[in-house]
Amino acid sequence: MIVLTDGVPNVAIGYDKVYYSDDVIQKTKQQLQAINTQGIKLVTMLTGISNEAYVPVTTSKNFGQIITEVFGTQANPTAGNFYYVTDTEIEKTITDDIYKTLAPIEKTLKNINIVDYFPEEIVKNFDFSYVANANIGNISTKIDTATNSITWTIPELASGQTATVQYKLKLKENFDASIVGKILNTNQKVDINYTDLNGKQQTKTSDISPKLKLSEPTNNNNNISTKNPTTSPMALPKAGSFTLIGFGVFVVSLLIYSITKLMILHKKTK
Repeated sequence: MIVLTDGVPNVAIGYDKVYYSDDVIQKTKQQLQAINTQGIKLVTMLTGISNEAYVPVTTSKNFGQIITEVFGTQANPTAGNFYYVTDTEIEKTITDDIYKTLAPIEKTLKNINIVDYFPEEIVKNFDFSYVANANIGNISTKIDTATNSITWTIPELASGQTATVQYKLKLKENFDASIVGKILNTNQKVDINYTDLNGKQQTKTSDISPKLKLSEPTNNNNNISTKNPTTSPMALPKAGSFTLIGFGVFVVSLLIYSITKLMILHKKTK
């Protein structure tokens, strides 16, 4: 449970009707401790206190004292992890401290096997080639015509590590004219098998695919238009994304006729 708060507690459920009172302090502290005893990992970040020495009229304690009594300190928190930061340190605290607490750097995904399947129309009408090789692991040198797929194997992917590969699909000179005007999926599906952080085998499938549409050049008064025939009459949709249990993301982008596709497998926190 992540608690982000911009001030010290001034009231509590069933409090004694006096803002910032000892009753409010104790009830809030007890609630934090109760959450902790339930086995819930608590992460609290307090920010937005401009004057720690300010003393509300309803108590003799200043904000700094109330904060310490309720939340404790970063070195000795009341429950879980506690961060007391200024507004300018929020992003740094989240990325450098809270993120590491949630996803220890030593955690990895292992034995990752990614199979990317292409529709028959794509395989028959487009030439496949790599723009950039996979930076991690091994990937098929070409499309397997028996399964219309490429396979990417990654032995291990650490937290925060990114695996990328980039390839393109180029329209063949002798292509099937029946695909002109049709909306084509560039991918059929992506199957992913991997060993998760607990050593269990997992399988995920994504059928999200970018789409393209080929258009014919226009003919005005028997003269072929100078309009680029590779330009789609409609805007291409942005590529879909596929999240692997909160860790892996595939992002695909493309251009008609000279289509560049970027696949990114990125591990994120769960």
